[in-house]
Amino acid sequence: MKRSFRCSSCGHWHEAPDGICPTCGPEALSNHAQTGAPLVDHRTPNPFEMPLPTWIKDPSIPAPVRFLKNSVVALQWVAMFFAGSIAWMAYWVAV
Repeated sequence: MKRSFRCSSCGHWHEAPDGICPTCGPEALSNHAQTGAPLVDHRTPNPFEMPLPTWIKDPSIPAPVRFLKNSVVALQWVAMFFAGSIAWMAYWVAV
């Protein structure tokens, strides 16, 4: 799903991920910087985006600390499995 952004200077909607309007170009961006007004980022993070917990494999972290961190990651996976099971059951009860 692509996100659309509205240029603050020309009002043109575009899908450029860097926020630079293809109509105005970087000139409008530099004019904004000269006025001293802060550039407002109107992009909102995707509300359905949830990163999964990942195992910590960094060898620079001492082994006991890495074991404790990976234990927390394992607990996160168990909690996600439990919550997902309840959501799955609730869906089939509701249907």
